[in-house]
Amino acid sequence: MKSEYLNNKKFQECIFRYLKFKKLKFKHEVLLEDATISYENRSKHEKNVCKMRVDINTSILSKMTSDYVVAQHDLAQCFFILAERVAKYKNFDFIDIDDAIQEGVLIGFEKIDRFDPEKGAAFNYMTTC
Repeated sequence: MKSEYLNNKKFQECIFRYLKFKKLKFKHEVLLEDATISYENRSKHEKNVCKMRVDINTSILSKMTSDYVVAQHDLAQCFFILAERVAKYKNFDFIDIDDAIQEGVLIGFEKIDRFDPEKGAAFNYMTTC
């Protein structure tokens, strides 16, 4: 991984995929919660339909969660490459490189929701963060 180059196009694709699955995961968590509450408040003969909604939303949420985890892992790798390059480029004597890389990855995930492709490239935005 040390010799990898972070391509801006690949980086933006990782960001967009992560944000998409994060949004879908949240949406299906809310839908599952709604279906569960609806199931609990129904009478016996209405519970079958609501139970089916709960089961469907549970399976969809499971798929979204696995897709989200994969996208999160891919984005973490991109952030790692970027943070590693920035930390080694600056060559600070007073900080630990591994700590700087770890902080860079965490800051990347913290600031990712503010990324706007209309205002600039992902590489420039995340390098600044």
